[in-house]
Amino acid sequence: MNESSKKTILLVEDEAILAISEKMSLQKLGYGVVVAHSGERAIKMVNNGNSLDLILMDIDLGPGGIDGTEAARIILQERDIPVVFLSSHTEPEIVEKTEKITSYGYVVKNAGNTVIDASIKMAFKLFRAATELAESRKKYRQLFEHSNSAVALHEMIYDNNGKPVDYRFIAVNPAFEKTTGLKAQEVVNRTVLELLPNTEQLWIDTYGTVVRTGAPAVFENYTRELDRFVEVTAFRTDKDQFAAVFADITDHKRMENALKDSEEQYRRLFETMSVGVVYQAPDGTIVSANPAAEKILGLTVDQMTGKTSMDPRWKMINEQGEQLPGSQHPAMQALRNGSTVGPVDRGIFVPERNEYVWLSLTAIPLFKPGHETPYQVYATFEDITRRKTSERALRDASEYLHTILETTMDGVLVVEPDGRISLVNDSFCCMCGYTRGELIGISINRIDAVETPQETEERIQRIMKAGSETFETKHLRKDGTLFDVEVKTSRLDQADGVRMVTFCRDVTERKRAEDRDETTACTKRTPPERTPPSD
Repeated sequence: MNESSKKTILLVEDEAILAISEKMSLQKLGYGVVVAHSGERAIKMVNNGNSLDLILMDIDLGPGGIDGTEAARIILQERDIPVVFLSSHTEPEIVEKTEKITSYGYVVKNAGNTVIDASIKMAFKLFRAATELAESRKKYRQLFEHSNSAVALHEMIYDNNGKPVDYRFIAVNPAFEKTTGLKAQEVVNRTVLELLPNTEQLWIDTYGTVVRTGAPAVFENYTRELDRFVEVTAFRTDKDQFAAVFADITDHKRMENALKDSEEQYRRLFETMSVGVVYQAPDGTIVSANPAAEKILGLTVDQMTGKTSMDPRWKMINEQGEQLPGSQHPAMQALRNGSTVGPVDRGIFVPERNEYVWLSLTAIPLFKPGHETPYQVYATFEDITRRKTSERALRDASEYLHTILETTMDGVLVVEPDGRISLVNDSFCCMCGYTRGELIGISINRIDAVETPQETEERIQRIMKAGSETFETKHLRKDGTLFDVEVKTSRLDQADGVRMVTFCRDVTERKRAEDRDETTACTKRTPPERTPPSD
């Protein structure tokens, strides 16, 4: 069965738009999702007995309420449920803080659906392992209290040189049977190599040292034969004899290994993520940065370390091209105000590249427990120079086309495939006597005085197929008068669909001139009337 099948996640996210996006992403992964926009609301939903399998908890839940770590702490006091923290924080102190509350996962925001899904699935596995481990330990504690610990008594076996080479089972208790799966009748009076021939020599050597020295040994080890991790307390009970008290810690070990793997994944993510991250001290001094920051800024960590946001060499500018003083840099604002700044778009001058790089930048202050003043700030940013260049080019092109559209003497309109007008310029409005608002959305047949709707539809199909068409027709003005127009229509393919762009020219005067010329020509060709001669 898929891990997400029938699993319900409580998503705790204070930002509504982000919550909607994250909810849709989780639903696409097959999870049921309910949303709480505050820590207090999340606590109430859990306490109301809602059927929840996991909590995906944002750490920063906005001002005026408890944060995600406090909400998680309160929830876990009343209910055992896996909590995965979802946050922009990557600093060790925050991660360590969450680990003291719960250790089911910590996902950096914008890590992507694959990482989030893997982290959720890992949390479910760890929760199952933790539950099984807790139940197992509880059972063993109860057994221990009733003198039912997993205990085996052994006799050491030596070779002719006095070297420990094997050991024989003298007795085992019921807890040992449950721990190892070996029944007493199968074990007693048999040696470990008879029962488990692939037992590692380390076990024999360790027990031999206990018997020889009399010093107890407490250790953890893995047995290939049983495919288990065990915690062992061994002590000498008599000459050449010893007892071993076993605790199966397989689930615990596997959970530890899973957590280590998860932490390594997060570390690799920080080191390989494309978003730049820079940490700064309270005075703005850069103390560390990730490889992405080095690449974006064109500086190594060593070159950045010691520089501050106040350094005039950065020459930070806003979107209007105005240079900002160091005190207005987002990192310094976050340190001063104690709140997140951004995301904002800023230009940074990189001396080594002798050019400006545009960044989408967010600065987040960090606090030590019990302190109201940030002790550090970190800024995340991505290079949006290419996007800014494209936006500027698009804006320039749009302004250029708009100028042409509004200054041409020809009427220009855009017609949808169903014949509706979706755009007109001022010249066309003047020709027809309508306002722009009156023309948008109406059918072109309301304007064309010659063609029937069927003929218009046929013409549209021809244009869509051929690509363009030029023709003459008559248009109807708002006051009911007609005027002659020459029309050139071309198919326009756009990302959101196909349309037709139409240029209309009022040729009424030209037509009248042509009619007058034709009338004059006909007059010249008609012979004059002659009077018959008189008698």
